[in-house]
Amino acid sequence: MSKLDNQDFLNLVVKRAETVMEKDVPVPKTRYERKQLEKDLSDFFEKIHKENNFLPSSFLEDGVSRAQAVCRITTDVSLGSGFLVASRDFIMTNNHVIPDAATAEVSIAEFDYDEDDILYTVQLDPDRFFITDVDLDFTIIACDPSPLPMDIEPIVLLRDPDTVTRGERVNIIQHPRGRKKEISLHDNKVNYVYDVGIRYTADTEGGSSGSPVFNNEWNLVALHHAGWNDADGSATNEGIRIKAIVDFLTAQDDNESSAILSSLVECITDCEALKDRVDTGHKRAPVSVSPSTKGKKSGKGNCVTLNLNGDVDEITINFD
Repeated sequence: MSKLDNQDFLNLVVKRAETVMEKDVPVPKTRYERKQLEKDLSDFFEKIHKENNFLPSSFLEDGVSRAQAVCRITTDVSLGSGFLVASRDFIMTNNHVIPDAATAEVSIAEFDYDEDDILYTVQLDPDRFFITDVDLDFTIIACDPSPLPMDIEPIVLLRDPDTVTRGERVNIIQHPRGRKKEISLHDNKVNYVYDVGIRYTADTEGGSSGSPVFNNEWNLVALHHAGWNDADGSATNEGIRIKAIVDFLTAQDDNESSAILSSLVECITDCEALKDRVDTGHKRAPVSVSPSTKGKKSGKGNCVTLNLNGDVDEITINFD
């Protein structure tokens, strides 16, 4: 293998520059001019295309962390997706995946169903807690998280209405058609934002229902629940805005006497508080709600006990 002589190399650089830049390029007369042309050619390939799509390298790490909380939901009639939400004691999915407590009784959640052979099966516990709404197409069920590794953290519930807007990208972690965990990252943009829903372009299939929809900061912005093909051959997908679900939960908490519902609502946070925790390197300890708290809320002599997997072993809150 021999090097090109100087003239042949110069001819190559000029021809390549003319091909790429689509214009006549003067032949460099000096070595300096030739090096400048090579730099111009290199810079030509290093441009922002229409919009800046750079992401921090932590985007990948954060995505892996969120993916750990996503599970496949297996019912007696169908497959869907779901995820740990607010604390390790709750799983969220769609109402049309698990519409009632009877269906939850015969359903399971399977975590870490991806490329390795490890699979964690989690039992649902609708007797301890079950809440659902047909219009918002969501269901949250208590579960037994004991089979899960402690490093699997729940996805935070945010109350903020401004976590995503039109033109932003969204990312969906899902089990399409019950397959191993997959992620939709390409060509995903929000097209419309409504009061209770958002619509976006994305790749989803049956079985993706109940998947978490994230913005590029990996904040939970929607619960995926539907998709359809448009007349022009494109696809539109739709998710229920997390704000609408949070508003529903807080309204229920105001009107019901349930300590476990209160514990769920107390885990809801806002973007600023979440950012503060990230900036200080603080991670929220997973919260386990004692089954004995079922049905208790405020009232003289009542209490709720939280077992924390962190530096604190136990906190007891008395309601006067």
